[in-house]
Amino acid sequence: MAGFQYFWTCPSCGTELELRKRVTQTKRRCPHCGDPVTFQEIDRQGVERGHQEAKRQFDQTTGCLWAFLALLFLIAICQVVGNK
Repeated sequence: MAGFQYFWTCPSCGTELELRKRVTQTKRRCPHCGDPVTFQEIDRQGVERGHQEAKRQFDQTTGCLWAFLALLFLIAICQVVGNK
């Protein structure tokens, strides 16, 4: 399928649409409640999704970091106990 995909969730009713183009037509409306689909809202939701994805990746990375540090701590304790 050619072109980009833009996702839009209606702020009023929660209906989710997958749009082929970011540019909106004057007649484009939510099929459920009739609210207009604006490019400003498409962009705002895209930025919000990007922030959520970045936060999710950061949270996963910090989770791995804490697990790695805990493992190093356990190895250090085993070394100290093993040398006594």
